[in-house]
Amino acid sequence: MFPVCVFVCAVMILTHAAVLPEGGSGTNQTAKSHLVKRSSDCPGGWTLLNGRCFLYVPRRTTWAKAEKNCLFMGANLASVHSSTEYHGIQHLIVTASHDYQETWIGGSDAQENKAWLWTDGKPFEYSNWCPG
Repeated sequence: MFPVCVFVCAVMILTHAAVLPEGGSGTNQTAKSHLVKRSSDCPGGWTLLNGRCFLYVPRRTTWAKAEKNCLFMGANLASVHSSTEYHGIQHLIVTASHDYQETWIGGSDAQENKAWLWTDGKPFEYSNWCPG
């Protein structure tokens, strides 16, 4: 028998950018630059945390199937990069499930034992985990 857990997906918020007009001799033009508008909206049911959207999925499954499900939604299993993010994700899980659930996240050492990687490609720097 293999362990099964519920899972948390994470996705970056999309950023929309538009280039300012280059032409003209108007006095309001200071320098060529980009105007960036950041959206603080997450898709329905997702939670915004540190500029990323998170979704708790209370479906029991394997780690590989959980990652595949996240990929289908345009996301990855959640990567955790700070104590603040860790506690925010924990709060999301407890709020949704009314309990501390064992939950899959995107860390894996499948390619090399004890060489941890996040499935979203971000550096694996935060590591305040329980032993086991």
